[in-house]
Amino acid sequence: MSYQLLLTNAGAAKLAAATNAGGTPLHITDFVVGQGVNVDFSTRLDKQTLVAKRYQGKVESVNLVAPNKYEIVCVVPVDVGGFTIREFGLIDSDGVLVWVGSLPEVQKPTADSLSAVDYRLKAVVQIDNPAVSIVVDTNAVTATQSWVNANFAAIGHNHQDMLDRLTALENRIYEAIAVGGIYATAKLYANGQDVHAELGYGVWALYAQSKVLAGFSTIATDDDKFKTMGNVFEIGSEIENQKAIVAQFWKRLPNDYIAPTFDMYYTSDEAGLNRVTVIGEETPIYLWLNVTNATQPIQIISFLSDASGTIHLTNSNINHPKTVNNGKTLLVSIPQDNYSVDNPVTLNWGFVLNDPTVDIETAVTTSLLVSDTVSDTSPPPTMDYNGLKFEIYIRNNNGNIKVEPKVLENNSPYIIRAGDPVTEGQQGLVMTNLPSDLQKPFSYFTVEQNPINAYSGFAMTRYSSSEGSAGFAVLTQKAFDDFANGLIPDGTLINTVKLTYTP
Repeated sequence: MSYQLLLTNAGAAKLAAATNAGGTPLHITDFVVGQGVNVDFSTRLDKQTLVAKRYQGKVESVNLVAPNKYEIVCVVPVDVGGFTIREFGLIDSDGVLVWVGSLPEVQKPTADSLSAVDYRLKAVVQIDNPAVSIVVDTNAVTATQSWVNANFAAIGHNHQDMLDRLTALENRIYEAIAVGGIYATAKLYANGQDVHAELGYGVWALYAQSKVLAGFSTIATDDDKFKTMGNVFEIGSEIENQKAIVAQFWKRLPNDYIAPTFDMYYTSDEAGLNRVTVIGEETPIYLWLNVTNATQPIQIISFLSDASGTIHLTNSNINHPKTVNNGKTLLVSIPQDNYSVDNPVTLNWGFVLNDPTVDIETAVTTSLLVSDTVSDTSPPPTMDYNGLKFEIYIRNNNGNIKVEPKVLENNSPYIIRAGDPVTEGQQGLVMTNLPSDLQKPFSYFTVEQNPINAYSGFAMTRYSSSEGSAGFAVLTQKAFDDFANGLIPDGTLINTVKLTYTP
């Protein structure tokens, strides 16, 4: 079976340089395999990584088989396994991923498995053709001769070893449900690990929660809702008077499946840096989702809008994307002029998300307390000051030092953010939404700080009444010196600051 390899953007540049007169030769030294599912590598040619890398090793040989045509042999050894091979790449001596593509799916067992094997494949590279082929040597996707000799010689000389292997085969668990199958049970399990312990195999996730399973149909009718696997629809009145028995349904997932993780949070700034759990009524609301480990775009099924209290939205239509990828995505944006509250309200907003790799739905929510600042309602008793509390971190901004705030508490309309490196000074923070009539601005704020090291001396340095903003100096000279000498890791926490505003 043949699959196509594609030349990455960086690989194309390397190949062009190598073919020029006097250019540096291209040396393919390493290969890499991974388990990314249904990857379209034509959209990833600007990337230098596989979607889900599992093993990297040295190529076994590179042989010239015709003019400008090379055969590159790679072997994933018998002692490497416990995952599914679906993607492949070739790397040169400078560490550049030159070619990348998909492979026929192959399970690579762990070394202690009775089916442990070497996995051998050949990439045939035509230098004058950017799209090359990869050939799986099916004669080698079996136990290698050296493995056979070593193990069967041991069996021939050790009767007990033969008995142990027969016992292992006899005790091997019969896996009645294949990957993608459903296990229905009247027994209540707390999680997928408990299902595995009961059955002795498999990775499991709850399936069809609060839903009724309906049979897939091949009958020709005008109703297509029974003709799509996994389709979700409302049940009509035709079964309203029937009784139902609640059971658990568990779907078996691939053994190497890694569940995506979801981090949902609110901020008061549209850059998504100022995380908050409490805001004033006159502050914008931004709801974000950070996704990791997704092998396909995550589908957004529905919006969850629970709240303790009432929030009045000028535009009641919550617009959000239909899918999200790995990384940070803005889900909901509500300007301060588009909502109001009559009393403090806790928003328990979120979304029902579906991972199409395994067709499993997950509800993710997060809470935000919105204080009624317009009607001067007192803040909750847990917040005993009118101001902000935030941490300050040092960041590497394209080779320049910059500070970044992370808001821990905010019981004010003020927004704290990193200063612009050009117009506001790299070493500072900026606070906006301040009153524009402060005569002695420095006297209105009490600063409590807890420097972690010798990198921060927090102090207000300027106030702009026209902008309603203030600037704060943060970094010490030692911070600049140590950063220049490469002694400060990116993201180092340097201070915790509490600002109390007294009108």
